[in-house]
Order: sequence, then C-alpha cells, then structure tokens
Amino acid sequence: MATATHNQRLSSMDANFLYIETSRAPMHYLLLAVLEGDLAFEELTERVRSSLPSLPRYRQKAVPSRFNLRHPAWEFDLQFSLERHLFELRLEVPGTDAQLREAASRVLVGLMDRGKPLWEMYLVRGLAGRCSALLVKMHHCMADGASALELLKALMSGPAAQGSNVADALPERPREAKPTAGPQPEIDAARGTDEGESIQGRPAGLGRVRAGLRNVRVVLRAMTARRRPLPFNGTPSGGRVLCWCELPSAEVEAIRAACGGTTEDLVLTVLAGAVRRYLEAHGGAGARQDLRVMVSMNLRRGSRHGTLANDAVAYPVDMPLSLQDPLARHRYVTEKKEELRRARVPERADAFLTLLGKSPVLVQFLTAVMARNRPVLPYNMILTNVSSLRLPPSVLGRRVLGVYPFVPVPYSVGISCALVEYDDRISLVLAADAQAMPDAERLPELLAESFASLREAAGVVEIRPFIEQLEEAEEAERHALLVEHVRRELAAVLGWRGAELPSARQGFFDLGLDSLTALELRNRLQRGLGRGVAATALFEAPTAEGLARYLGREVLGWGAGSGAGGGQEAEGEGGLLERIQELSDEEVDRLLTGRGFNQGVVSG
Repeated sequence: MATATHNQRLSSMDANFLYIETSRAPMHYLLLAVLEGDLAFEELTERVRSSLPSLPRYRQKAVPSRFNLRHPAWEFDLQFSLERHLFELRLEVPGTDAQLREAASRVLVGLMDRGKPLWEMYLVRGLAGRCSALLVKMHHCMADGASALELLKALMSGPAAQGSNVADALPERPREAKPTAGPQPEIDAARGTDEGESIQGRPAGLGRVRAGLRNVRVVLRAMTARRRPLPFNGTPSGGRVLCWCELPSAEVEAIRAACGGTTEDLVLTVLAGAVRRYLEAHGGAGARQDLRVMVSMNLRRGSRHGTLANDAVAYPVDMPLSLQDPLARHRYVTEKKEELRRARVPERADAFLTLLGKSPVLVQFLTAVMARNRPVLPYNMILTNVSSLRLPPSVLGRRVLGVYPFVPVPYSVGISCALVEYDDRISLVLAADAQAMPDAERLPELLAESFASLREAAGVVEIRPFIEQLEEAEEAERHALLVEHVRRELAAVLGWRGAELPSARQGFFDLGLDSLTALELRNRLQRGLGRGVAATALFEAPTAEGLARYLGREVLGWGAGSGAGGGQEAEGEGGLLERIQELSDEEVDRLLTGRGFNQGVVSG
C-alpha cells in the first residue's frame, strides 16, 4: 500500500467531496461489520493503537489553504487522541437488527468534525446471540470504498505491534511549505498552475487530459443529459434510513447462466423493478418514466491498486420503468451497458474528470459551493459497486457474519445503493433520506419481490436453505443427505470444479484443507444448518462421514435412530478425539489461527 506523507495535497476529486457537502447531504460513508461473539472495547482500542503508526492517513486532518486558492493539504494532527475517534455503543439486550440499523443511522447523520482526522469507529455491543458490530465512519475525501477497505483490513487484521505508541510515529512538528517571496503560490494556483495540479508537472496526466479533450462531446452527452426527477429526488432532511437485501449468490449465478450479463446488470434490473414497485405503492407518479442510475466504477488496477484516495469514475445508465417484463428489462440493461462499453464512456469519463481537475482551484471551489446551494444532479439514484472488495473471514479473532457499506446520498438524489459480495451472498445495501424517500424500510421487501420475479422468468428454481431440505427428508435419509452436503461444501471451499466430490472417508487435511479454509468450511456449514458449530468440530471429525455424524449428534440433536449413520469410523477417530479433548484453550486457538498445524499440537 502506498505510504501517505504529510503536507500532501488532496486531489481535485478528493477535495470536491469536502466542497460540495452540506449538513443535509454529508459526504462520508459508513461500513458496518457484524461479528460473531462479544468484543471488549479495550481489546479494540489496543489493536487500533498498535496499528496506527503504520497508517499515517488516520492521523492526518485536511487543512484548507488561504482563500481556497489551493486544495487542502493533509497535515498531522498534533493533538491526535484515540478518545476522539473510538466510541462504544450498547444496545438494549437482546439487540435486534432494527436497533442496530437505527444506531448506525444516528452515527451517519450530520457533518464530521474537520478539526480532527476524518474517521471514527464505534463498537456496538449487546446484539442478540452475543454478537458485536463495528461501525467505521470515514469521509469520502480520505479514500474511496476500495482503498478504505484496504486500510481497514490493515488496521483490523495486521499483527498487533508490542509497545506501539502513536506519539512515537508523529513528526516532531509538521513539515511547513517552503517559504516563498510574496503570494506567487496563490497566484499560480488561481491561474490553474499550482505545482501539485499543473499539467506540465504531470506528464502522465497530460495524456489523460488530451483524451479528455477529444472525448468531451461524448462524455458531456452521457453525463449531463437532462433527467426527469422522481418523487424521491426532492429536498433532503439529512436523516437516514438504512437497510439491506441479501440475495443468494448461487441463484444470481444461475440467472446469469440463463440470461447472460454481469452481476451488476442483474442488480440494475432488480433495482429498476423495486423502484417501479415503490412508485406504484406511493401513487404511481413517475412509474412509467426512465430511471437514471449513476454507476461507480473502481479504476484501481495494476500500479494504481493499493493507492490511497479516490480512484473511481461514474457513468449513467438509463432504464425505462415502463418495462414490466423482467427479462425484457434485463435485456435492455445488458444491451445498454454493452453500448456504453463500446463507446468507452467509463474511460472517457475518467479522462474528462482529469481535465476538469486542471481548472483553477478557486474555480473548482466556487463551482462546488454554487452547486451545493442549488444542486440539481443529472441522475435519480446511485449504485456503487464494491463487489470486488474483500474483508478477511475474521476480524480480531471474531468471524465476520456480514459486511454492509452505506455510501453518501447526494443532495436531490434521495437514495444510494452499494453492491457487495460476501460469504456466498450478494447484498444490496441502501441509504435513503428519511424525508425524500418515506417508507424506505419497505425497500428490502420490494427488492426481494423484484429478484423473485426475475428468477421465475429466467426459469431458475429457488434454492431453499439446506436445513429445510434436511428437516423434510425421511428420517432414514437424513444422514446420507448431510454427508453429501458436507462433501459439496468441502468441494466448494477447496475450489473443486465439476461433479466430482471429495471422498466421504478421506481426511480433510489430506485433501488440502488448512486453517483458513477450515474456518470457511465451518462458516458455510453454520449458515446451511442455521446453527452454531463448535470450533473444534472439524478436528474432532475430520472426514465428511465423521463430521456428518458429529453434526447430527452434537448440533442437530439426532438420536441413535435418526439416520445418524454407523459407528465404523468412530474407532478410527478415537485417538484424535482424545487428543483434541486434552488440548488447552491456547492450543485450540493456535489450531484455529493456523499456528498449530505445523507445530505438532495434535500430532500422534
């Protein structure tokens, strides 16, 4: 990851997120991660404290220039204190999802304090099932979703340094700009020749500027075409309604196989269907006009991967809400996206934004101020695709149960959606303005209905939870069904393709399972059964046959006559089981984190 240096100026894109925000339309986002198990605030504080020395951006604040003739600069906050960034929230036990969403919406509203680094982290405790949650609030000027998640991964998953001290990593004093005679730097900036922004000073950017000049006409047509406002494109209140809808990845892939297109195409189709349903439920106004969605695209590729700040571009996709047939709507979306791809609109939009960033900084600032006072954006809603982002399966030793990024809702837009894939689910994460989009709590239901109609039209059978299939099976068939389920989940974790499944009696670790894939297999089994599975289960019963018997007995409560299978393999596992039972808690932790596999913890 690129190292952030102090006194580095914000890019034009980053700075504009500061310029355009208002109290009713703040430009920060919130990442919600739900964790299995309780998490102590002291443990979180110590991990963050030990990680900060390697993450300079978290200790820097955006300092404006004189008269806004230059973009703000990142400077270390010499009064930095974790107490101003880490907070603890407690829900009334047992905390529900609704309570968690309400707590998150309260954290999200209002402007952030620019007198300190623009991030905050909240530990939420008291969730049902002894779960915890992390709320990470970060201004869009610091990073886009891709780089922010990389920073979060480094913060929460990196090794805790012993005896680290944030103060030790701070410079003795901020590095001041070089003294100059008179106001020449400000004059240069006003002319658009600020050293950090000059075209001549950035040969690599010059090519993008030339491309922007060639493509101005194409991009302007696509980016500024007049939109027809929908009822939720009104004046915002600043209040937020947060919700999400989760779709099974297997069903999404089956629909794509039947209809073609990308996951993003499918999501746009589902969004249009849900918006139409919402409008019809609120009087029908706008239900037969076009929906314009501004789709963000991550440009972080190759050498740009791992960099800080924002590196994305957005382009519009128009969809007629009058198309009731979900397949016709899906075909329209895929053809429209292909047309935009052939016209290279995303790449041209990137070059065009580079060109705009070369205008004088003062002009950019004044333009943004005028836009925020009379904002009329040329789109109806936003879709931010962060499906390529990945969090580790655990954070601070706790399994991550779900990840939900809430992106900013610009003035006069009313609703933003983030697309994220995690743990075999595709989540549509929504942030809506409470005043502009009343009854937004119904959106997950409407999205589920829209997805179901597309799935049915595509001829895809709904994939029911495995536990339902198991409970409906004949008692004598349940063990065999459970064995096959374990084999299929194991094959998926190991990356096997095709119809071949691992042997029911071959050892998991002989097949190549390691500590990380063992954790993933356990997570998948828990999700399919709807019940918790002990951390040592895969070590106590390290074959599909043995694990199915273990799950039936210990997790599902099957008796001897419930299709639990024979006991032929139990004798072979006896020695391992005895060794597992003799392990200390520390040794079990070593096994689960991968430190015990090569250290003889359970060797014979």
